[in-house]
Amino acid sequence: MTDKKPKRGGRKTSSKRKHLAREKSISRKPWLSLNPTEKATRIRSLEALRIMREGKSLAYAARYAGSDPRTIKANLKGFIFKRHGRYKPRKQDSIQRGLNIMEKGSTKTVILNSSAKSSLVGSYYNDVKRALTFGNIDLEKWEHVRITDIDNVDHFLETDIEMLKEIKLRQEDSDFNEGIYA
Repeated sequence: MTDKKPKRGGRKTSSKRKHLAREKSISRKPWLSLNPTEKATRIRSLEALRIMREGKSLAYAARYAGSDPRTIKANLKGFIFKRHGRYKPRKQDSIQRGLNIMEKGSTKTVILNSSAKSSLVGSYYNDVKRALTFGNIDLEKWEHVRITDIDNVDHFLETDIEMLKEIKLRQEDSDFNEGIYA
């Protein structure tokens, strides 16, 4: 009998390495526990996910979001899957994100945990922008819309056009211009 060395081909990943790989993904971390760099990375990953939902490839979405496909893939683990050699996004996600909403005469940051809720806030912002720019958009449909954050606190969106103009004026006066993401 001769002593043969075992083949090195299919090297197993240690459980510790697998655990570290899972820890590396920031998509599962709560929004409030992220540092500013991780928040920026998550926002870029969410932007790439949005582009992928429009039918674009992972590589295109990553470039558009200003990131690398490997980073996007690592940060969206569980929210994208491979089908026929291409990565596809899930229809909805439960990734936490901080969004700015206008409520009771001021801008507040709420933490949401679903793409459906954040899409609703995005549509509201588009209607507010059109209402402030052109003045012909009616915001009545947003009057009784309730946004529930991760702490189960209900938030009602501001629909008074005069109050929205005042909020916008305060944002323009300050050096810090808030976007939709907190």
